[in-house]
Order: sequence, then C-alpha cells, then structure tokens
Amino acid sequence: MGRQGTEMRAFGQAGNVTTLSQREVTDLVAFIRSWERNPPTVTRVIDRTESAAREGAGLFNRYCIGCHGAEGRGQASGGIKGYAPSLNTPEFLRAADDGLLMATIAIGRPNTGMRPFGTGAGGVAELSAADIRKIVAYIRSWENNK
Repeated sequence: MGRQGTEMRAFGQAGNVTTLSQREVTDLVAFIRSWERNPPTVTRVIDRTESAAREGAGLFNRYCIGCHGAEGRGQASGGIKGYAPSLNTPEFLRAADDGLLMATIAIGRPNTGMRPFGTGAGGVAELSAADIRKIVAYIRSWENNK
C-alpha cells in the first residue's frame, strides 16, 4: 500500500516502476519477518460486538470524521489529496491489526496529520483505552460490509 507522503510507493498498483503480485508481497513480508529475533505470537483482538461498534461509531463521528470522512472513506483537506487516508478499504482493514489501530489512535503518527488521542498524549482529546477500543470495534465493523 505504500506510505503516503514518503518515498515508500505502493508496489501493487499499476503505473509504478515495479508492480508486485500478492504472492511477491507475501514472500517479501515473510523475508522481512525472518529478521525478527522474537516474532509476535499473539495478535490483540478487541471486543467486536455490535454494542461496542455502535458506541465506537459515536466516538468516531465526534473525533475522527473531520479528517477521515463519513464511514472512514478518507477525504482531502485544504486541497491536499489524501490528507487523511481511507480506513474503510479491504486492503487497509486486512493490513492493520487491532494493536496498530489502537496505538495509532492513542499516540498518533509522527510527521503526519494524525494527532494523538490517548490519555496523557497531549493531543486534541484524551480518550480512554476503552473508548479507543470502541473506535477500533467500529472500524472493524466495516469488514462485515465488504
């Protein structure tokens, strides 16, 4: 998928110097993972109940919709295309695990417009860990709509 605003291009899209197949991407990830001395063994999964997602929708609409758009579809800001990425794509939902989503919401992403929202992080708001998990539950609910 690449990293917008950096030199890391998406290699799965036509028009790039090199296009990688899904198999090549999987093989490359496996190769990079082989460098790990202690690979992760557990993927954190949050409560994905309908009630958690419903509460998360309210929090998303209060704190996230301004940048990420309705239902996480992404939008431009001030004429900058892709100011806030679309979170509601099969590729993003497959690539980002719950831990990454929670950490990104809590501590933000340096050198991007993604500010921190976790308690004590000095961001726009101070969301509790429980509130952040609810937002992630809402984001995960989009997987059911694909």
